[in-house]
Amino acid sequence: STLVMLSGNESPVCRSATESGRNSFGASYLEWHFFGLTRAKQERIDTITFGVAAAVALSYLLGELRELFVHGKQYWQSAWNYLELTSFTIIVAVLPIRLLCIDPVLESSLLSVAALAAWLNILKYLRGFPGTGKFVRILLRVTKGIGNFMLVLLVVLVAFAAGFQQLYSTSAFVRPADDVETDLDDFKGVFVFVKMWALMLGDADLQEFKSAPLPLLAIVLFLLYSFVSAVLLMNLLIAVLTDVYAAVQENVDAEYLVERARIIVNIERQLRNRKDDPSCFPRFLHTRRPADDHMQDEKLKQLQLQAAEANDRDAVAKREAAEVSVAMRSIMADMAGMVKGQCDDLVALAE
Repeated sequence: STLVMLSGNESPVCRSATESGRNSFGASYLEWHFFGLTRAKQERIDTITFGVAAAVALSYLLGELRELFVHGKQYWQSAWNYLELTSFTIIVAVLPIRLLCIDPVLESSLLSVAALAAWLNILKYLRGFPGTGKFVRILLRVTKGIGNFMLVLLVVLVAFAAGFQQLYSTSAFVRPADDVETDLDDFKGVFVFVKMWALMLGDADLQEFKSAPLPLLAIVLFLLYSFVSAVLLMNLLIAVLTDVYAAVQENVDAEYLVERARIIVNIERQLRNRKDDPSCFPRFLHTRRPADDHMQDEKLKQLQLQAAEANDRDAVAKREAAEVSVAMRSIMADMAGMVKGQCDDLVALAE
């Protein structure tokens, strides 16, 4: 995607044919204005840059097709595969369109979709890092959690869009002669949905409602729509996002490890043809742990050693107590024998 941006948004052949004089955003702009390159050199650089981008995209596209052939239906279960397949396919398909100058508008439209898909696909690789993996997981869960809310929002948006469209499409409506700044065509056709979204975000012009066939009805619809969308639905959305975020935050560490494990599994799937290579699939798995875990192990060993020493002291104390008990019993037995002997002597003397 970056190489496509640097190569410009129009082929050199089309630029020369149309003499549009436009300069692409990126390397072409810098080279043309700051480095003093000629127009021919700029066009060659643009062509080479886009060719490199197409070659890279083609190699990745072949890898995606091979993965699709190996995994079959399981390949379509991941949304990341859709982004990769879309971006790589479009970039490869745009190459002949650019070289043959078939349709510059079609080329720019396709590249806009490819750029969007390619840059969003970076989130797939950010899942494997501790600092960003948690946020990517939260973003995915929040996106899934607002599905029902988006359905309700869509119903409300379509309802008011239908109302405004019928109001402004009446045959009795004639634009005022002095109304030259208000674009009332936004309330007609499919653009009415874009207009409803803009109104929900606060982009409203009262002159548009004053120019309606029934200004009072238009203002009432606008006020009602603003209350429902901006007050009720937006606060409801904030509440839903808060609940989903709190639910994900409870197990955010486990969620991050799940995403990291999925990346590892995906990499191993791509290396299945190298199962016999010990550099990819070693016989023994070596792992590393943070230093904090090592310190905890040392503390645990110290506690275990102290517990063992305490057990040894208890055993010595018990053994000494047993020896003292045996000695006391022996002394008591000797004393009892001496007393008994003296008693026998006294009885014999008395007799």
